[in-house]
Amino acid sequence: MESLKDVVTHITHSHLATFIAGGRLDKKNCLIFAAYGDSLRQVLGNRALMPLPVNQVKAIAYQVASGVQFLHTHKLIHTNIKPENIVLVDGSTSEITTFGNQTFRQRVLLRSPIVRLVDYEHSEFTGVLRSYEVGTCEYRAPEVTLGLPWSQPIDIFSLGCVIYELYTGSRLLHATKDILERLATIERAIGPFSETHVHELRKQGVSLFGRDIPPRVSFPAAHHASEGAIPRVARTVSFTVSLGRLCHSGVGFNRARGEQTYIKSKSLRHLLSRCLNPNSEERAVASSVVKHPYICSATHL
Repeated sequence: MESLKDVVTHITHSHLATFIAGGRLDKKNCLIFAAYGDSLRQVLGNRALMPLPVNQVKAIAYQVASGVQFLHTHKLIHTNIKPENIVLVDGSTSEITTFGNQTFRQRVLLRSPIVRLVDYEHSEFTGVLRSYEVGTCEYRAPEVTLGLPWSQPIDIFSLGCVIYELYTGSRLLHATKDILERLATIERAIGPFSETHVHELRKQGVSLFGRDIPPRVSFPAAHHASEGAIPRVARTVSFTVSLGRLCHSGVGFNRARGEQTYIKSKSLRHLLSRCLNPNSEERAVASSVVKHPYICSATHL
């Protein structure tokens, strides 16, 4: 706790929660941070605000990536990046009128996309071999699911899941406690684990893949049929397919019919493919995410 307190006491980074005080309460160590507004989970659940304008998605992604870069520079791993742990500084909204297809429409927008990354309760320092379970299932990196050693790359995987969700309004991965179902969901959403990666996993004692080329997760097992896992995995959408469909739509939001459309963005697909790489050694690092063309093109900061 003291080491973490030493770091957060000196946090002046604008995209991280402001440290107020530290001490003990009921014989427990406590860190107190400034209070902020709604979390991104509440924003994502507000139909009037979704979909977020692309510039706001980029701005939020940049800020969170920048905050993660700061933590990683100080040898910290957040371990639980998710919409609930990203909060708005100002949650107020405004209503604007848009014109398209010869029709005027009202649209509700966030006044400001300025956010803070919060909740360092489960943050860990690098330099120690860890393989226990951390994070929230829908945003958890595959190496954590497999019980393998993990480090800062788990934050980048979680960040990729959050960016996808901000852009599409839907979670990329669903929650499950079943390891095979989880791996099959990742495989379907992100793509097959590479042959080289699976070879390395097998050397670490992971025997959950078949002998196909490319190797596929050994799913379903006999028990999955009765547990509803097969249709859950089948409903998982590949992020490249879903973004490809969205990219054909143009720009706009038809609130009357509830249709969402997005701008074309090969740059976003490239960013997500780097963040969501199942192989932690090939995953993007925070410094490269901050400099990615998609992130750097943010204008609403």
